[in-house]
Amino acid sequence: MLLLMLIDKLDMRCTMKDKQHINNEINPFEGTVLSIVSLDQIRPNPYNDFPMEEMESLEATIKAFGILTPLLLVGPYSNGYYLILNGERRYRVAKKLRDEGDERFKTIPCYIPERSMSDNKQKLVIEIANIEHRNTNEESRTQRMFKIYHILSEMEASGDINDRAIASMAAKSLNCSDRYMRIFKSMYKNSLDELKDMVYQGDISVKNADVISRTSPEKQQEYIERIKQGEKSSDLVKEIKNEAKKEENERTVISHYNQMTNDLNGKIAVDIEAFKKSLMEDDYDPFGLEGIFEADVAL
Repeated sequence: MLLLMLIDKLDMRCTMKDKQHINNEINPFEGTVLSIVSLDQIRPNPYNDFPMEEMESLEATIKAFGILTPLLLVGPYSNGYYLILNGERRYRVAKKLRDEGDERFKTIPCYIPERSMSDNKQKLVIEIANIEHRNTNEESRTQRMFKIYHILSEMEASGDINDRAIASMAAKSLNCSDRYMRIFKSMYKNSLDELKDMVYQGDISVKNADVISRTSPEKQQEYIERIKQGEKSSDLVKEIKNEAKKEENERTVISHYNQMTNDLNGKIAVDIEAFKKSLMEDDYDPFGLEGIFEADVAL
């Protein structure tokens, strides 16, 4: 399961202490045994906002073979109920079949890693489990990326994980490269809210938004308005890169000019001193040059 692999494949920049801390906080499967739980004790998790799709085909499979993949639960809570972390569609099908008289589904197989779990940890497990088991388009995947990154950021703010691990954990969760998640992290931290909303809605790519986010807030707002007016974000990115290249070239020219000026001034100063010394030998100064060289001369 991807969530099990998530901790083991963290970026090597995290210390072993960081990894163990994250493992304890995020990986809820360590040492978990299979349990058989009454269907009446199980409740959907309010944090799961994934749509219940492809129910008919799932029902046909479960009706024929039973529940092959156990549910993942947390609990029981003081009211005696468990909350679903992974497997709500299986739960709904099993409940439907049970209500129709299929006695096989009075109880169902489940994993119960913990009796209680923080809200953020529940949200994270739900997001990762759903992304792992469902087909998502690019827009939906980007939106889930926002959710997972936001959850990890909240966990970092509360001290549950180290900031250095966020990009790697999100990358493993979404099965994308660490480099891509570092780009996403930069965009997420530097963008105006309106620019992030445009990424969330699929109006602009993460990479293009990252380039725009590296400009000033005033410039970001200008580019946002231009995109609204129909300009392509890719054209704006080219403009930004060309402007940055132009500024870099200007800085290079100025730097070279300053270096040449310093070298020239130094050479002139050395030549004047040598000339002065040659004229002043034996205190011979027929033209009164000593007084001239002792005066301030602006070159």
